[in-house]
Amino acid sequence: MTRRKRCLAGWPGGWLGSSLVVCASVACTPPAAGVVPVAVSPVSSASDTLPRHVRSVLSPYRDHPSVADVRRVLLKWGPAGGPATATDSVAVAVLWRRAGQYRSALEALPADRAGDGTPRPRVTLERARILLQAPPSGPGVPGTFEERRIDGGSAFWSACDRMDGPTKRALWEDLRGLSTPDEQAAWAELEAGSEACAWVRHFVDERAFRMAVSPEERLQIHYARLYEARALYYLRTPRLTRDLTDRLGRADSLEIDDRGLIYLRMGESLARISPFMDLNETWAYYRPEGPRVFHFAPVSKAGLRALGDYRILENLAHASGFTMPSELMGVGGGSLAYLYQSRRALDFLYEDARFRQMDSRMRAAGDRFNPGFQGFLAWEREINEGDARYAVSGVPDAPQLTAGIEFAYETLRFREPGTDRSEVWFLAATRVGDLTARAATDPVTDVDALVAYDVGAQLAVLAPGGVRRFELVSQPLFDDPLADDDGIPVRFPVTLTPEAHPYVLVLRDAGSERGNLGNWVLDTVTVSARQSGLPSISDIAVAADSGGSWSRDGKVYLAVDPTHVVADDGIAHVYFETYGVRPGRIYDVEVRVVQEALADLAFELETESLTFILRFPSVATADSAGLGIGRHHLRVELGASDPGAYLLAVRATDRRTGIQSLPAVTPLYRPEVRDAHWREAPRRRSTIVNP
Repeated sequence: MTRRKRCLAGWPGGWLGSSLVVCASVACTPPAAGVVPVAVSPVSSASDTLPRHVRSVLSPYRDHPSVADVRRVLLKWGPAGGPATATDSVAVAVLWRRAGQYRSALEALPADRAGDGTPRPRVTLERARILLQAPPSGPGVPGTFEERRIDGGSAFWSACDRMDGPTKRALWEDLRGLSTPDEQAAWAELEAGSEACAWVRHFVDERAFRMAVSPEERLQIHYARLYEARALYYLRTPRLTRDLTDRLGRADSLEIDDRGLIYLRMGESLARISPFMDLNETWAYYRPEGPRVFHFAPVSKAGLRALGDYRILENLAHASGFTMPSELMGVGGGSLAYLYQSRRALDFLYEDARFRQMDSRMRAAGDRFNPGFQGFLAWEREINEGDARYAVSGVPDAPQLTAGIEFAYETLRFREPGTDRSEVWFLAATRVGDLTARAATDPVTDVDALVAYDVGAQLAVLAPGGVRRFELVSQPLFDDPLADDDGIPVRFPVTLTPEAHPYVLVLRDAGSERGNLGNWVLDTVTVSARQSGLPSISDIAVAADSGGSWSRDGKVYLAVDPTHVVADDGIAHVYFETYGVRPGRIYDVEVRVVQEALADLAFELETESLTFILRFPSVATADSAGLGIGRHHLRVELGASDPGAYLLAVRATDRRTGIQSLPAVTPLYRPEVRDAHWREAPRRRSTIVNP
């Protein structure tokens, strides 16, 4: 499934009758037999020594207090002695922070160390909360947004390093909304201290990596979302019955409903539909693998509960108030088609026709007791549960941008001399037709006579020591505008150790007036250790022409193209390296090109069945560490071959030992029409958002 670059707001409409059903159901639905209650373990870190009226305002199961509310609480607290301890002062700071008064919150905090020099990590954590939660700007907000990120992040990790029991509980109160079931179980086994802090670092690092931001940026995003979720989607009491998200791993006693849970974990939605006069909502998110859509209503599997507790629905039909199979079968699909019709604004999300026009499928399911209706519900339930599992049981973090450009990408691995490390080229090319062109000044004539395209690129690699981040902006200048099917390339050369390295590659149209327009991909590159004495071949770089600015050896320069599209005359330039043959020894290289359908038979076919073949001997030279290496730049000619997908395969044989390398393969593509390769090139794995 793919999504076009559009963002729709709500869908006006709805059905007054459904809201009447909702109201009627509220009044008469008792707790259902057999409903399993959720284990309730309040997590508020407010001290039991605080006055009751203070603890009441600090409860997570209520809206944020206003400035007037805080003043009344403090005024009432005065006759009872007022804040007298460091714990009391932290509570005052929490009140002001929840009221959005960040300067007052900082002023209420006691020192980070007691009079005898003992650290107060709970105080330091509250300082981090204040600094990280504060908005980018506004009255009473101290410092700049970037300064608060640095200072708040430093305070957070300082509190983490000095973690004690109360700080551990407060940290979990903040982070548990992001946790998976496995992480919840792991945290419960940890004692406060360095091991728990290392766990928190890994927890934050993984989410920062998936968003291609620093850990401190991810914390700032999290605390801003947490504040909003607690304001807009708070529950007045802990949830007492389990539903879909609870079964999938929603943290116990979470103080926000499922809308708040999804917002906390995934941020602002791409599209949102709230039918007029209907107690239900639908949120849609873009992901490269396909859209994620969530339907919400204050309904449990046993019927309606408290109206404030919006839950993710297994079926949109449940928003009607009918949740039992017997009830739904009695109503029939035709009577509930209005719910699905109100979601037709989301049809633009789906490339797969099965997901479109659900209202038509509902009407086609017939009236009461039609077996086809039950089949439709089962089909829809599988889709909705899959989306909920992705969001609740996994880590759904992704870069904050609007998907609106296409790009191709690949990774190329080359050995570093004398080590097991490899230099990995992370390559991407952004389609020019999706970028914003601007007039640029000629550096010679100082006249705006050139055309420029601005591409911002970010790479985040998750390594054992944390997240490694790289950024660049490519601003090439041209005499004339490029064709839509041309690409603007970027490259990140990174040295990696042998293991699997997950990475996120983000590209943005830096010149767009629409704001944060771009796309991204989450993938993994595996670096293997060097095998002594065995011939091997690097990945194969492909370019449509010679020349360019990228080189491995300072002699061969190519404009490497991750789309692997050959030139119009069928010519491609390839570069690869051989390893594992001793310096001075002769080895034989064989290069073959076959049609993609014959890929498995590349080295078994007779010569007449090949599109291209080349055999030649070579002599291994010594690299800087004295190990054998061969560097090869070849011109491959597809000649009069038909348009389509091909596979290039390379094999090296040590002439003295007869040992052959495993084949190195890469696709080549010869498009029939211009621009087709952005959708059809075999190496293309990024998402098409403009079909």
